[in-house]
Amino acid sequence: MAKFSLSFDTSVLASDVETLRNLMGAEEFFERVSNLESNIVFGDFRSTLGAGGTQEIVVTLRFDDAFERLRTAVLAGELPDFAHSPTPAKEYS
Repeated sequence: MAKFSLSFDTSVLASDVETLRNLMGAEEFFERVSNLESNIVFGDFRSTLGAGGTQEIVVTLRFDDAFERLRTAVLAGELPDFAHSPTPAKEYS
């Protein structure tokens, strides 16, 4: 059986989270970002042959389009009231 290593690139997620952090207050930021955890999806992947013949696979993680809808709502000042919603991320799904 061939050897392989699998890793995840979270740089896109980190950039998206930083974008929201710069747009929101701390309390609102943590509430809304934690609600996006179920909206993380596999993005692109790359594969290379590493030392010793190990196949190295890197998968990029990103938010689905719920993130873009949230960012747009923040910029437009049109955020829904999540206090009364059991699944806030669904507002953007």
